[in-house]
Amino acid sequence: MKKLFLISALALPAFFGSAHAANADLTTFTTALGINGTTDVSPNFAELFATASITGYVSGLTSFEWNFSTTDIYIPNIQNDFSYYTVGSTTVELADVASLSGTPLQPTGWQTVTFSTAYTGMITIGVANYMDDNAGSTLDVRNLVVAAVPEPESYAMLLAGLGCVGSIATRRRKRRHTTT
Repeated sequence: MKKLFLISALALPAFFGSAHAANADLTTFTTALGINGTTDVSPNFAELFATASITGYVSGLTSFEWNFSTTDIYIPNIQNDFSYYTVGSTTVELADVASLSGTPLQPTGWQTVTFSTAYTGMITIGVANYMDDNAGSTLDVRNLVVAAVPEPESYAMLLAGLGCVGSIATRRRKRRHTTT
């Protein structure tokens, strides 16, 4: 029985430890551009400028990183440039010009959005430029991490381990019957 537990203990970490998280491919997302909006999108990085957004379907999204910067100035009591993401019908503001500090305004630095449970569905990530055409804001996005999915080799290893456990149990059962 001790061997059975030993084999199980060795097989399970190998199965769960071999799954690899991956990044969503941002080049599969669609872009939407407003006034002066531009995007520069690669598989793992997107730069959105002025009024621009990317939208795509993700399966098991657990987190993404973002950085907001601007050449704009903060004007109190006026709508200012901002960055956001939308999942389902919920829009969350990441940062706006008012949340930056310094002269000139300093970028937020890389921040991480982490979902408490993996999100599957459409996501829109964007930046909105308000009240001017001469100064814009930029949102950089990278590393849209999707949940780990075990690779086929992991399933094969799990099945082989379970087969070994089954054969050991069968052999022991036969041994007990022949000795009695």
